[in-house]
Amino acid sequence: MLFIKLSKNSEGFVLIFVLLIFLLILTFGSAIASVTVSEFRILKNLSNSTKAFYLAEAGLAEAKKIIINSNYSAINNLSINKEIGEGDVNIKITRKADLYTIISVGKIGRARRTVEEIIRIVINPQLPKQVKLIRINWSEG
Repeated sequence: MLFIKLSKNSEGFVLIFVLLIFLLILTFGSAIASVTVSEFRILKNLSNSTKAFYLAEAGLAEAKKIIINSNYSAINNLSINKEIGEGDVNIKITRKADLYTIISVGKIGRARRTVEEIIRIVINPQLPKQVKLIRINWSEG
């Protein structure tokens, strides 16, 4: 066995050494905890942003359904607010001639995503119930 004989002058050194090691471990532990919390926040924000995007896309689909199921000339300026799951979607439909502009904003938590689509309605004269939606433009803002 190895025995270390400490002189009376070095007894305080062991205590200081142990405290320094403890402080070093505590510092590393705090840094790891801080990084973990930051990563969790980033992941939550990314998740909410993705959910907000899909809410906005759902708003586009809802607007198209409203356009198809209604009298086309009756829709000029229409705003709809809907609560879906954890979030909200705000849909705005505007019309100029045969072009419809749909702006849909999905919101969840502090995340907010906007999508815009311009569509043209083409109605079959022989079968007025057959409607075709043609995408002219799609953008995300």
